[in-house]
Amino acid sequence: MVRSDVDLAGRVVLVTGGSHGVGEAIVRQLAACGARVGFTYASRGDLAEAIVADVRNAGADVWAVKADARDFGRAFEVVGATIERCGGLDVLVNNVGGAGAREGPIWTIDEETFDAVVALNLKTCFNYTRAVAEPFMVAGHGTIVNVGSINGLRGRETQPAYTAAKAGMWGFTKTVAKELGPYGVNVNMIATGYVGTAKQRAKVGEAHRQRILGDTAMRHLIEPHEVGRVVAFLCSESARYMTGSVIRLDAGEYI
Repeated sequence: MVRSDVDLAGRVVLVTGGSHGVGEAIVRQLAACGARVGFTYASRGDLAEAIVADVRNAGADVWAVKADARDFGRAFEVVGATIERCGGLDVLVNNVGGAGAREGPIWTIDEETFDAVVALNLKTCFNYTRAVAEPFMVAGHGTIVNVGSINGLRGRETQPAYTAAKAGMWGFTKTVAKELGPYGVNVNMIATGYVGTAKQRAKVGEAHRQRILGDTAMRHLIEPHEVGRVVAFLCSESARYMTGSVIRLDAGEYI
């Protein structure tokens, strides 16, 4: 596990989509900070089991739950099971999402594609936020971190559904922060630029990565563990009274 000076000892965290890529990095980072971390996965049980075994060997309490984050009722089941297992829940990280592989210019995409991309990126965020809202209100505390994209702030050609969903996440973050703030709950969003996951590296190719690199002010492409570090900060006491905020983690890709 990655060492960290952020102390999350005793915190119970639920991460959606934690079996690979950015989600895996978040799970590992929060566990390294001392949190008890549960995470969902949709299909790759082998990957989830490998992460659980590896992180547990390092002494952390980590577990995985199979759940399609698009399933509203299942979100309540997962949250309820987490609270029953641990005696409470302190943090939700809404990480599930992804760009639509079938997207294109607005005049080319169909209704099915648009609905599928919005469901994956925005409805999943709603589902789990709705499921934790009342438990957090009753407890009088809680933290929600939403993992978004700079493309939801600036727009991007050929991704009308994805950018709409991520822009919706930003509005959703601000609204929920206002609604849950009086109950001691803070809600923030990270807007990442290109993140160099194995999936992204395989998809875009080196030439495209170099073009993105040239667009960054710091000539650096964000790595998954760097997202994990910012999530850990937002889960900590240092960020307790930050709410309704968006943190751009993009090395200056969008300025």
